[in-house]
Amino acid sequence: MMLLIGGLILILLLGRYHRSLMRVLGRMLAGLRVRPHTRRKLARRLLNFRNALAETLQMPRYRLVVAFLLGVVHWLIRYSVLYFTLIGLGKHMDWAWTFLVQMLSMAAGQITLLPGGAGGAELSSSALLAPVIGQSTAAAAILIWRAVTYYFYLVAGAPVFMMMAGRPLLRRILSARRQEESDPGN
Repeated sequence: MMLLIGGLILILLLGRYHRSLMRVLGRMLAGLRVRPHTRRKLARRLLNFRNALAETLQMPRYRLVVAFLLGVVHWLIRYSVLYFTLIGLGKHMDWAWTFLVQMLSMAAGQITLLPGGAGGAELSSSALLAPVIGQSTAAAAILIWRAVTYYFYLVAGAPVFMMMAGRPLLRRILSARRQEESDPGN
């Protein structure tokens, strides 16, 4: 909680003193011998972020509150999946513990640098759950949890991906093959 509050205070200070920050960062980057073109590009991105944030905060307050509340509900539901899975499997564990397990597992999954933390999230959650609820129950709970929060999205998104990205890719491959067949001398 203190990290979140500290982060919010830091963001507010950065918003207020962004010019000074950009000057200091520019000097630091110049001292590190970063090219002027790269420094300008970074400054432009920082200004674009500040402008987008200011534009977002100019939206009506009720929209911002509704968006925030929908986000909170989404994350509460998402982090309750493992809790309800364990209840369904006949094991009881505090919601706060399942939340902590999921947070640590997702952080460990990000360290693997694989999409969605595949592998790392499962191994770390198994290491955290198995001593408490048993190996077989932990395996079943992790399988259900990851199926609902990760693998389902992959299965549901695959046809959409194939429709959007697959068709142009397939056309490009087929046209390249036809071109090779029509031009056998290469």
